[in-house]
Amino acid sequence: MTEGVKAEGAPKVPVKSAFVPTALMPGHRDIQWGRVFLGTQRTVLFVSRNKQGCEPMAEFESWKQYWEFSHFIMRKARHILDAKNQRFLETVVETSAKRKGVIEKGAVLWRAQLDHGWRTEVVLDENQQEVESFDQESPCSPQRMTPLPDRANEGRVNPKGIPCLYFSTDRDTAMTETRPWIGSYVSVAQFVMLRDLSVVDCSADSARRRVVAFDDEREPEPGRREELVWGYINRAFSEPVTRIDDVAEYAPTQVLAEAFRNAGYDGIAYGSKLG
Repeated sequence: MTEGVKAEGAPKVPVKSAFVPTALMPGHRDIQWGRVFLGTQRTVLFVSRNKQGCEPMAEFESWKQYWEFSHFIMRKARHILDAKNQRFLETVVETSAKRKGVIEKGAVLWRAQLDHGWRTEVVLDENQQEVESFDQESPCSPQRMTPLPDRANEGRVNPKGIPCLYFSTDRDTAMTETRPWIGSYVSVAQFVMLRDLSVVDCSADSARRRVVAFDDEREPEPGRREELVWGYINRAFSEPVTRIDDVAEYAPTQVLAEAFRNAGYDGIAYGSKLG
């Protein structure tokens, strides 16, 4: 289902009720179109915890490690990591098991495009004869609401040329993420999941993270380091994408996304700063 909405002002969504956008990796056979009414229950992400008796989880070396990794990826090397940053990436993947969530089969997700189509309206007279016709704005076609297979812009999750779907669990947040101007038209579509999808819920630590400062020689305890690192990862994915961004800023999250995909995840859940 697609529907067109004219922007009369920036959509307003209370921060406390913001939902989590989800980016799915390439491959769209698990998604179908259809008119499905969103129920009153929000999609629940079930988080699995490391059970007692399992081998100890890996630990981050520093609460600042994501920023060190980010600088390395943006300014030094991207495809071949040094030993320190390889350990960091492996630790991220290992600790992601605590943040594994499930978007269940039948769940409805939203996708918006700052675009619209056209349809021809025909005016008939009393004898059902055509008097005149005119073009009228309409929602985008279903094909337009999915990524083009041969073209894809750079994003927080995908590099240029590799398409991926960006969704929201909330319609207003999906619209807000397009940043419409007053008077513009936004097409909104519902997607239905055809199977359970496993995601890394990067937002799991965002609510617990606080702005803190530590001495270089005094690191917090391992659990707190992990919360902080994952909070910064969520923050990096959540940063709004703009046309004037230095695309090198996308590289760290793109590397993480590829690592998550290689680990078997279908997608990534992270918080929205716009909804």
